[in-house]
Amino acid sequence: FLASPLFLFASGSVNEVFFDPVGTDTGFEAVELFNPTASAINLSGWELYPDGIGYFTFPAEFSIAPSAFVVVHLRASGADSALDLYHASPTSNMGNSSGSIALFQPGGRSSQTIIDFVRYRKLDTSEESASKTWESAAAEVGLWATGTHVDITAAGEGSSISRAMDGTGSGVAAWGV
Repeated sequence: FLASPLFLFASGSVNEVFFDPVGTDTGFEAVELFNPTASAINLSGWELYPDGIGYFTFPAEFSIAPSAFVVVHLRASGADSALDLYHASPTSNMGNSSGSIALFQPGGRSSQTIIDFVRYRKLDTSEESASKTWESAAAEVGLWATGTHVDITAAGEGSSISRAMDGTGSGVAAWGV
């Protein structure tokens, strides 16, 4: 099957990206997912890719409750729970001036399994035309337009990007600082 925005919002989505905490980033960056449906979603084997950090695979039998959030904490350790998961193995932090996040269902990483994507960038960085990992796969299935990004030029330390309405909308217009 091909992923589509309709499928995405029936399945959960990346909702907020905390990419530049105040002070040190290590252990304080996080990605929040949201389940906008009335049913629990089994995320067993799904993969989250914060650009440059490496893949986080959701644990076996992990589900996100209806209308609930789960936060994946990056480069942090802790006890996994229904609301918090920990990706302690990455060796680098997320980009403070540019980056991207992709979410995949089980079955490999491709345009066939990508179900969400967001790219952010400060306009004064040299990455104006550089594509981000998985951007073309997201564009292929209509989740994102190639070359677009959430503008974080005015975002200071402690800012995050998030969907304007929890779990809804696709493309750059659905996001803000």
